[in-house]
Amino acid sequence: MVKFTVTDRRSMTTGKTMNDVYRIDRLCLRYLDAIESGNLDVMAELWSMAEQDDELANALGELLDGLANE
Repeated sequence: MVKFTVTDRRSMTTGKTMNDVYRIDRLCLRYLDAIESGNLDVMAELWSMAEQDDELANALGELLDGLANE
């Protein structure tokens, strides 16, 4: 029998911590909250972050595409 022990919170497949795995989801939720409340500063901040983060830019773009299709 093989025993596995977890030494940290890293994903076995990606090596990312659980916080990293959900980072984009949390930022997208923050963006949705900003849209609903009309907080342009937060929206601009997130797009500014997305300029340096392709994963975030793609996620925000997909989010906006989904909202446009509703």
